[in-house]
Amino acid sequence: MRELAMSEPAMSAPVLAIRDLCKSYGALRVTDHVSLDVHEGEIHAIIGPNGAGKTTLIAQIAGALHPDAGTIALSGKDISRLHTATRAQLGLARVFQISNIIAPFTALENVALAAQAKFGSSWSFWRPAAADRGLIDRAEAALATVGLQARALTKAANLSHGEARSLEIAMCLVQQPKLLLLDEPMAGAGPEETRELTRVLLGLKGKVAMLLIEHDMATVFALADRLSLLVGGAVAASCTPAMMRNDAAVRKAYLGDEAS
Repeated sequence: MRELAMSEPAMSAPVLAIRDLCKSYGALRVTDHVSLDVHEGEIHAIIGPNGAGKTTLIAQIAGALHPDAGTIALSGKDISRLHTATRAQLGLARVFQISNIIAPFTALENVALAAQAKFGSSWSFWRPAAADRGLIDRAEAALATVGLQARALTKAANLSHGEARSLEIAMCLVQQPKLLLLDEPMAGAGPEETRELTRVLLGLKGKVAMLLIEHDMATVFALADRLSLLVGGAVAASCTPAMMRNDAAVRKAYLGDEAS
């Protein structure tokens, strides 16, 4: 990894700690001894060209893939070999590139169902759980956090693309995650929707740790406290956005005009 000079004060113990992570498919190494941290309340963005290994790295963190070597720790607990559902129960939540909301349900029902998955209910089936005041209260609070309180009774199928992305964030937040994985949250969003989603995520800054993969570099630089540049499966540089902007080699090779 190319280390750019750092001058920030020491941070607290990381919420996410990845150490020497490796993943190969035959002779092709797609994750090459990756080490990085995400600290409490921090937005840490992973950037890099297509084929750099970003999606494979996120899949290993989420539990969809298991690494060949190395460790992934969440709040000090090794989760490297745990199933996706177990990681979710321990506080890992993920917003996918492709929406996973239930279109016929209202926004409120979607978030209440996500709360039920995390905290349970006194009932086994969805319809009785919809009347669980505790779940509804949690869901309403999460919707308010992302600015969707006025759309609570709207069916998810009738939400705009940007609203649906905000709904997915609310579905994660209601589970009180320790770490939020954001896998290209701006994918498919128009300029106004991107601005609104950026506003939502900025409102969460300092409240929940986030690991962000996003191709829109203007959004990345608006949100991130720290950037890690992934190239060929390895971390080529890790630093603050300002340091990344000012590194001539990085700008020329990977950022171009988007870093201006």
